[in-house]
Amino acid sequence: MSASDDLTMKCWDVSTGQSLMTAKGHSDYVRAGVINSREETQWVTGGYDGVVHVWDTRKGFDSAVMTLKHEDPVESVLLYNNCLATAGGSGLKIWDLSAGKLSNQISSLQKPIVCLSVNKRSTHMLTGSLDHHVKIFDTTHFELAHSFKTKDPILSLDIDGDEKYIAVGTTTGMLSLYERQEPKTKKPVKPTPTPQQKEKKQKTARADGVVVVEFSSHPPKLTKFDKLLFRFQYAEALDTAISIGEPEEVAAMVEEISNRGGIEVALRGRSDEQIVPILKFISKHFHVARTSKIFFSLYSYILDMYGPVLHRSPLTLKQIQEMKDQIEKEMEQQKVLFSLQGCLEHIFQTIS
Repeated sequence: MSASDDLTMKCWDVSTGQSLMTAKGHSDYVRAGVINSREETQWVTGGYDGVVHVWDTRKGFDSAVMTLKHEDPVESVLLYNNCLATAGGSGLKIWDLSAGKLSNQISSLQKPIVCLSVNKRSTHMLTGSLDHHVKIFDTTHFELAHSFKTKDPILSLDIDGDEKYIAVGTTTGMLSLYERQEPKTKKPVKPTPTPQQKEKKQKTARADGVVVVEFSSHPPKLTKFDKLLFRFQYAEALDTAISIGEPEEVAAMVEEISNRGGIEVALRGRSDEQIVPILKFISKHFHVARTSKIFFSLYSYILDMYGPVLHRSPLTLKQIQEMKDQIEKEMEQQKVLFSLQGCLEHIFQTIS
């Protein structure tokens, strides 16, 4: 599922990279979307047009099965139990999906809420805002249970399943991990520190219960392989790896594409001229022990997909014959090694 500035929401086949369905119900940027984990046919989108659409994939994306008016530009949507939370502007609204009506709302916030999360038991909801505040509400009466302030405006947050850690990402590229602290027993009163001791403490002090990990505000530079994989361009990724000619890199690429279920996509629709470089590469590096299993699997895919037509081209027929010779040569070497192994075992038994 993807939501986009082109006013659409799309459903994608991850293995092929093809768009399966497109929803066009918004009149402004679509910035929020979620799939119901309990009922995967229910999808929700929210846009800067202040509208939230509920979709049923069984009925298609021609029209939404329910439309809710949040009024302010929607930044985040969250499904829990049979309720829907929508955040945008300075307000948080809770909707009863069974009745399609507003059941609760909070509007005493200074700046827009941009992210939402709920704990595993769905008893508390977390909100993150550009006003630097994380606020935690109980989901029964939506009373404020706890809050804390971060150094920078918040963009994302989440809570772990054990409800021990809260991760908060901010506009400066910082990820802060807050740990829930158990109530502490009272400690004996310490003597008042001197000004020198206070200055030293300020230099070395860290916030209790938080570990801060700094990331660059600029995304890491991706390799050409990664860019092609992220775009689901499996055929181009395989050809690029083979053109470089490093067996380990090609094997890693083939394995990654296979894990994504995209081998058939990478090999589909190729001409004889496009098949030959792959066959030639496999034939050349088939003997490398670390990668032979992966290359043999790739070779088997090619035979399964193009077997009936490979003999029609002299180019592919030549490569298949070379591959056959390589396999026979490898088998002869294996026979010799097994024979030597038998001789060595006999010698060791005689010695012992």
